[in-house]
Amino acid sequence: MEAQDNISYQAWSSGMKSQYGAENLPQIWFISRTLWLYDKAQSEPSNQTAHITYRKIQKPEADAIRVDTGLTMNLEGYVHQLNADALRHILSTHEGQNETNPRNLPLTITDILRIPEVITYPDLRERSRIKRTGSPAIAYQKRFDGMLYVIEEVRAPNRRKLSIRSVFKMKADGGSSRDGSNATPRVHVQNDTSLTSASDDSIP
Repeated sequence: MEAQDNISYQAWSSGMKSQYGAENLPQIWFISRTLWLYDKAQSEPSNQTAHITYRKIQKPEADAIRVDTGLTMNLEGYVHQLNADALRHILSTHEGQNETNPRNLPLTITDILRIPEVITYPDLRERSRIKRTGSPAIAYQKRFDGMLYVIEEVRAPNRRKLSIRSVFKMKADGGSSRDGSNATPRVHVQNDTSLTSASDDSIP
C-alpha cells in the first residue's frame, strides 16, 4: 500500500484493477486506507490533514437520506469522509478500555472497518445535529454483535462532505432502563456530548 497522504481513489485503483478485479476495489480501498488512517491517528497526534474519502453520494442514496431524515438539502454529489482527528477522538473515547459508558461495548478495528456497511445498509437512519456548531448530522445504526452507530456531520454547502464525527457500539438490548425494561434510548444523544437529536428540544 502506498504510504502517501490522501491519495485519491482514482490514482490508487488504476494499478489495482487487474490484480483484484474492479468489483472488489471499493471494499479493498476502504480497508487498506482505514488501516493507514488508524496508524496515522495513533502515531501522529498533530496530523490534522490525513483523511480518506471513500464514496460519492448518488441520487438514490441522496433521495433515501432526504426521506429518512427530513433534510431538505440535496446531498447528491457529496462524499463520505473520515479524517484522522475524528478517528483519534473516536478511538480515545470508545476503543477498548477507553469506553466507560456501561451501556456500550468497546469498539474494535473490525467495527471501524464496518462503517461503509452501516452507512450503505443501515437498520435505521435519522436526523441529528452537532450541538457545538448546530450543524445538521445523520445518525446511522446497524446491529452486529451489538448495535453499531455512526454519526456524520453534513458540511455544506461549499465543502460538500458528510464527515464522520462519532462511532460507538451499544449493547444489543440498549442496556437496562430504570424501570427494568430494555427500551433503547436515543443513543446518539447519550453517548457523545457534542451531539444531540434534532427532534428532542429538551436537550441543550
